[in-house]
Amino acid sequence: MTPLALAWAAMCLWTTVSSKPPEMTLQVLYPKIFDNETLTCDCSNGCIDVFWFRSVHSKNGSVFQFLVHANKVERVKYRSDMAPKDQERYRISVRDSGATVAFLLRIHFVTEMDAGFYFCLFRKQNMPQEPLRSGVLLRPGVSPPTPPPVTKPQRKIIPICRCTISRSNHPKGCGTMVLWPLVGILLGLAVALISTLYYFSRLPRKCRHQFAKKR
Repeated sequence: MTPLALAWAAMCLWTTVSSKPPEMTLQVLYPKIFDNETLTCDCSNGCIDVFWFRSVHSKNGSVFQFLVHANKVERVKYRSDMAPKDQERYRISVRDSGATVAFLLRIHFVTEMDAGFYFCLFRKQNMPQEPLRSGVLLRPGVSPPTPPPVTKPQRKIIPICRCTISRSNHPKGCGTMVLWPLVGILLGLAVALISTLYYFSRLPRKCRHQFAKKR
């Protein structure tokens, strides 16, 4: 990779990261120590190459490190000061399906030193820069957080009133449920009795006498 291409990637990286696009998503992976992990960046048709970067925390803040550059024919160029053993661990592969191109970065024998935020930057033929859309936070040797237990919604329990003969044993509210129907029945009987007496009191004596004879 030429210094001009690296300078272009650095300029695009600074512009993209400083703008913090809202569509950028983050994935967190928790590989085990000495396992292999694969990171994937998908690009729509037209990408000609990819730049892989990593952001690590230091005493002076976050530091961006260039890792590797690759094109569609898997021609790879590593960072100039990367150790040969690290170059052997970082492997690039390309999967071209026609509509999209997937650039895969496979890290062999992951260690704690590989922790950091990994992301890629594409270069297209018709566009000067492809915005960052996803990134991967790699946390080797860290146990993934336990998801909270799924709580089922509590069903509202309606108390069932079971009245008994004994007043002291019935649940709260049962006395009211028995009292009011009883009062209604008594009031109905009283109204019927009063209506009957009133009816007979309004009849003439002769009518009442004939009514008594018929009976």
